[in-house]
Amino acid sequence: MQIWQCSGNPNQSWTTHSDGTISNRYSKLCLAVQGNASYDLTAAIQQVCDSKDPGDRMRLVWTTFSDQSVGYEIVNDHEMCLDDKYASTSDGNPVDWFQCNGTRAQEWYPG
Repeated sequence: MQIWQCSGNPNQSWTTHSDGTISNRYSKLCLAVQGNASYDLTAAIQQVCDSKDPGDRMRLVWTTFSDQSVGYEIVNDHEMCLDDKYASTSDGNPVDWFQCNGTRAQEWYPG
């Protein structure tokens, strides 16, 4: 997965579900941890939804970040956060899973 400027297109629209999954409204696939790994820099991917797979279960955590801004962290079952790798806002920048650290690279907002 990659960062892209908001376009309003359905491929950038996500839905949270009561079973802990987060699915893309366009692809119908779920946000997941590649290989259900539990180490830093594991790729964030989309895959067929399976709420029994710990790699598919996420939660939104309202957080005050290190710079005092507020937003959501997306935390998986391994207590890793969805992370904007390199904290870059450039189109095409990869998204991965990283130890939660309270930085803006892990700050997400509903659109």
